[in-house]
Amino acid sequence: RFRYAKKMFSAIQSTHMDSEGLVDYAAMAEDRKYRDFQEAICEFQRVDIQGLDHNAKLAFFINLYNLVVLHAFTELGVPTSSIQRSKYFDEAKYIVGGFTLSLTDIENGILRANRKAPYHFGKQFGGDRVAVEVLPLKQCEPRIHFALNCGAKSCPPIKSFTKTAVLEELRIVAMAFLEGDDNCRVDEKDGFLYLSMIFKWYAEDFGSSSLDVAKFVVQFLRGAKKEALQRMIDANNVKRKFLTYDWSTNAKAHRKFKTDSWMGIFG
Repeated sequence: RFRYAKKMFSAIQSTHMDSEGLVDYAAMAEDRKYRDFQEAICEFQRVDIQGLDHNAKLAFFINLYNLVVLHAFTELGVPTSSIQRSKYFDEAKYIVGGFTLSLTDIENGILRANRKAPYHFGKQFGGDRVAVEVLPLKQCEPRIHFALNCGAKSCPPIKSFTKTAVLEELRIVAMAFLEGDDNCRVDEKDGFLYLSMIFKWYAEDFGSSSLDVAKFVVQFLRGAKKEALQRMIDANNVKRKFLTYDWSTNAKAHRKFKTDSWMGIFG
């Protein structure tokens, strides 16, 4: 069900992508096949969420999140400010298995095991007893942050995840993300560990101190970077700094994004 919808969307996107990888989302929205895709995602209403085991739920909702982001780019336009992004993540929604879920619900309510989203005031599902019982993973999986792509240049690249190998796939994407100096740099001389802003926004997922975060990160590093960070850990000399996040996207053209209107529910 998901693979079919994703294949349809990818085919439409490829048609409207130039040689530099930039996408004309405005043209996509007018493509006849895009309407077929919108009909196909109605099938997500029939997903049996309670019937998914941990790994199946993990893989399904990572894949779904990455699809919803691009679908919303096409249908709603691309957010270009912090206010627009906040509205975008909270109000672009899919109906899945009888639940109406935003991107914030998927990331923070389900994949982070019902934790508070950045710049929000409480746990994602709050007092919604049914949602709390049915939707969240049993525990937060911090490696989702190396798999979820919100459409920005600084996000991890989009990959497909499978229920049979999702844990190994998450290990691989964590290594790939942290290998890049744009996301993780080690300055052994001055004792600084430079990290993506993801580690600031979701700090509780990675550890309560700089040393704890370094111990999390080092397990996914290789070579000289790993050795340098391990020496810093052994010397208890780790201070964190955060790298600038690039919110630019691969959109060549898109619909004008409006913050003063209700955004809508897909499916």
